[in-house]
Amino acid sequence: GSENDKTIFYTALYHTLIHPNTLNDFNGEYPEIKTGKTGKTTGTRYTVFSLWDTYRNLHQLMSLVYPQQQSDMIKSMLDMYDENGWLPKWELNSTETFTMVGDPASIVITDTYLKGIQDFDVQKAYKAMLKSADQLENNPLRPGLKDYIEKGYLTTENGGSVSTTLEYNAADYAIALLAKELGKKDDYMRFYNRSISYRKLFDKELKLLRPRLSNGDWYEPFNPNDGANFSENVGFIEGNAWQYAFMVPQNINGLIKLMGGNKAFTNQLQKVFDTNQFDMANEPDIAYPFLFNYVKGEEWRSQNLVQELVRKHFKNTPDGIPGNDDTGTMSAWLVYSMMGFYPIAPGEPKYAITKSLFDKITIQLDSKYYKNSELVIEKETNANGQIHQILLDGKKHHGYFINHDDLVNGNNLKIILK
Repeated sequence: GSENDKTIFYTALYHTLIHPNTLNDFNGEYPEIKTGKTGKTTGTRYTVFSLWDTYRNLHQLMSLVYPQQQSDMIKSMLDMYDENGWLPKWELNSTETFTMVGDPASIVITDTYLKGIQDFDVQKAYKAMLKSADQLENNPLRPGLKDYIEKGYLTTENGGSVSTTLEYNAADYAIALLAKELGKKDDYMRFYNRSISYRKLFDKELKLLRPRLSNGDWYEPFNPNDGANFSENVGFIEGNAWQYAFMVPQNINGLIKLMGGNKAFTNQLQKVFDTNQFDMANEPDIAYPFLFNYVKGEEWRSQNLVQELVRKHFKNTPDGIPGNDDTGTMSAWLVYSMMGFYPIAPGEPKYAITKSLFDKITIQLDSKYYKNSELVIEKETNANGQIHQILLDGKKHHGYFINHDDLVNGNNLKIILK
């Protein structure tokens, strides 16, 4: 890559390492949440968990490149649960702000555990996740939970009803995955079924998700464009119906069926970009450029789009990031995009593969967690071409997704362009 590309890449990598940041003093002491006591850690107590943002990609990057720090972040979350009675939602300097929507800590914990970083109390973590997922009364993590469990969605009586439903779906899917890993089959089925309830908000005519009233009727009048650029609307948080239409990473194949098949899905997704509804500066649609990988024969769209978005929105200038970096989330998106793979479904240990912007990338792996000392990603031939073949340790890799275990247990991922 060029010097300019390297500058942009390493600037982004630096940004991903600013938060979460160390809270404890040199001797391990730190202020606990809520208790007023001084706690003490033998590891690192982290703070500033902007989890609505960072559950999507930042913690996945930590797990890959800095697993010891990610492990300490999970332990910090569990200590917060001990002190405060809840997993963190948006913790800031030992104060739980309960801002934004969803239950993102569950997603981060599952994602970390399924990537083989398991040196924390997973039973305690699972118990904490169930508390936030099931406690109907006085639940600061999941307001509106009663409606969600009974109807499958939050109604317009709850702010940001569609957005919040999707966030609860994503968290429930993560809980289902961890339940399956721990051999809890009944919990797995219960939470998996909860995780696909977004379907009840799908408007077949518009092929968009739409808010419903408490009686089940669609909210009227409904304009799918309302809510863009942080403007007010009903049903959505920091976005509009287009920017949330595909935010079901746990069930994209189900969404494809709802939309009427591969062609209808591809057309609707492409429309987000063609009509300038895609918002690079915020999180809800941050994974959309990679979703074409789910449709055989359309993967080239993801390859082109990601490269275009990197070039358009990230520059070696003082205003070189689109909007707020959200404690490293935008920068983590860029680091992954420039490397040519992306954690497509938070909680699920897999990546979507696109084109790297560099000819060769070497990732040092932590031997405490991964058996190989490094992973090399190489790109061959025409920089403007499409992916022709993917090789993992010299063997042909089928498809445009790769599991985390396969990636870190391989020594060499080679992308051949044509």
